[in-house]
Amino acid sequence: MTENSLDQAAGKALEIELGGKVYKVSAFTIGDFVALRDRMRTKRIEAFKIGADVLDAQERLRGLMELAQRPISQEDAEAELETTDGMLFMLWRMLRRGDKELTFEAVQDLLDIAAMQQLMAIVGGLTGEIENPPEGEETP
Repeated sequence: MTENSLDQAAGKALEIELGGKVYKVSAFTIGDFVALRDRMRTKRIEAFKIGADVLDAQERLRGLMELAQRPISQEDAEAELETTDGMLFMLWRMLRRGDKELTFEAVQDLLDIAAMQQLMAIVGGLTGEIENPPEGEETP
């Protein structure tokens, strides 16, 4: 098992510094993945609504119902986690357990390039995909 496995991460508090404040990073939960999929579904529906004004009411309703019922695949969820928006959303979910007042927008404003690299290492470490680089080395 890697040094950053979910089992180990659940047993020790990971921390990240954003905007001069240190935040505790909790491990992913099933609820986080459910929330990610709900967010993805909502984004799909919003994108559909943008172009739906050319459709009649019946077609719009049918399209919305289809999108609402279409499952989000594991591959789509994993691909979303590789986007900046997906990583920020999951980071926000992981940070807000320790700071209920922290908003998604605040996380966006606090994150700089160095913190983004730290985030990629933390998220990748918790999912077992990326190992933290040795001290002093940068992530790719």
